[in-house]
Amino acid sequence: MGGREQESISRKSALWNAGLQLAPPLLGLPLALVAWQAKVAPTAVFVATCVLYVVGFALFLAAKISVFRAGSYFSVGSQSMASWARRAYRTGYLLMGLACVGAVGFMIAWR
Repeated sequence: MGGREQESISRKSALWNAGLQLAPPLLGLPLALVAWQAKVAPTAVFVATCVLYVVGFALFLAAKISVFRAGSYFSVGSQSMASWARRAYRTGYLLMGLACVGAVGFMIAWR
């Protein structure tokens, strides 16, 4: 392995380590806020979570359909997508992730 390759791997490893260290506080605060809000207004949290799931999945599906139309029936990631589809794909995943946080917060509050 060359020096540049080793440096790139070390940098990626450091970023992953930093991300793993920051994940619990970055997820804990939103979970606590959603759980508190689910106790106060459970219907609003449930509806918001469902809307996030539906919109996120619709964006994800629209991006994947563009790949299917191009003739690729199996793809991983967004490398083969157009720029609008790549943004829709990533935004869809983000919204579905936020919906997961909402669902977990809802389950914590109504356990």
